[in-house]
Amino acid sequence: MNRVPLQQPQSCGPWELKERLGTGGFGNVTRWQNKVHRAHILFTY
Repeated sequence: MNRVPLQQPQSCGPWELKERLGTGGFGNVTRWQNKVHRAHILFTY
């Protein structure tokens, strides 16, 4: 699986999109980081 670094940061409230981890049968997987708490989540869409 190839990770694709993002050229421009995108955000939604306190969450900033850090990188796209991959694409597959379940859709796209991205890693987000909370700007306040520095927590990370993975999001599939």
